[in-house]
Amino acid sequence: MPRHYVLLVGHANGELQFYEPGSGEVRSVGVEDAVAGHGPIGAYGGWDAIYGAAVPEG
Repeated sequence: MPRHYVLLVGHANGELQFYEPGSGEVRSVGVEDAVAGHGPIGAYGGWDAIYGAAVPEG
């Protein structure tokens, strides 16, 4: 199964900013597009959705 990790680094004005290590860039995705899973999305390394998340407890 192919895997690719990105890092959510911020949010502002209805957009999420992801660090995409494949390109070495921070890329923005609208919250509505992120929830809908329209893709492929460059911020997700060309994948169409986020399939999992690691979040801090609390």
